[in-house]
Amino acid sequence: MAVISHKKMKYLTWRDPFSSDGINAFLRDLSYGKGSTAPIRGAELPKIRDVEPWDGKDAILEVEEDIDLSDVELDELPKDEL
Repeated sequence: MAVISHKKMKYLTWRDPFSSDGINAFLRDLSYGKGSTAPIRGAELPKIRDVEPWDGKDAILEVEEDIDLSDVELDELPKDEL
């Protein structure tokens, strides 16, 4: 997860496990000014646009065929140790 300050052109990333407690701790520390920010290098940040929500009707979900694995016997393969 990343937090970006467009005004300061800095960002802070979070690399801890993704959990409710972890996110709360990250945001709490961020509000206290803890953490090491890095400058955003390069061009300007892209502009955020308002778009229509996706209705799910513009794409068709492809149905995959079931593969019959009843004739495959994995027990007969040689077992080599590494």
